[in-house]
Amino acid sequence: MTAGTELDLLDIVEQGQGPPLLLLHGIQGTSRSWRKVTDRLDGFTCVMPNWPGRSRSPRASGPAAAVIYHVDHFASLAHALILKLAARTGGPVDVAGWSMGVTVLLRVWELHGPPPIRRLALLSGTPVPARAAWFSGDSLQAVALEAEARARALGLDSVADPDAVARSWLSVRTLDQRGILPLVRCPVMVIHGDADRQSPPCDGRLLAETLPDARWQELAAAGHAILEEVPDQVAQSLKNFFRQTPG
Repeated sequence: MTAGTELDLLDIVEQGQGPPLLLLHGIQGTSRSWRKVTDRLDGFTCVMPNWPGRSRSPRASGPAAAVIYHVDHFASLAHALILKLAARTGGPVDVAGWSMGVTVLLRVWELHGPPPIRRLALLSGTPVPARAAWFSGDSLQAVALEAEARARALGLDSVADPDAVARSWLSVRTLDQRGILPLVRCPVMVIHGDADRQSPPCDGRLLAETLPDARWQELAAAGHAILEEVPDQVAQSLKNFFRQTPG
């Protein structure tokens, strides 16, 4: 089954009217992670996929779980969805990723080359997931147990299955994506809370300093869960950024 075919099985939520804006959730979240922001994002059709193991998207067990919950699988699904939206609109699309959503998007570049993206927003992300304090366990069981406590700490009311979280983490924790950053040539907005203890703010600044066409916004007194903590600021920043046209 190809990634394009698998899109038909994903739970993909669409909200609003206007040009599409693809929004990717984090390692434990679902499309609902974006709800406070999308309620404030008028003028866009927000397209929010739930990766496997989340919401009503497919589940797997046994050997298949190692594949379906892997970051490379998410990147292939994201790439297929970007191509689908670009075909629908007849041009490149706008995309934003939060937390692991940043990792997935950078993995798209690594595995598939430059996608048809007009503008890109990277929120609370890191190019070196090993430096992120998402989980400390080394086994599926240990990470699955940690996942429950982390979901409570981040205020996530709709979360991924613990096994899906654990397998996703084990697939990203050794990545170092700094080498791909110079090849991401579209305009990028990097948004990060200055009190983020999950993804170091210095890693957000590294993204902004290394990406060829990036701007940096640091949100004062905001942690990792900026979609929940400061949705007004995030929504306004995204509107300002994505409504810009080449000039």
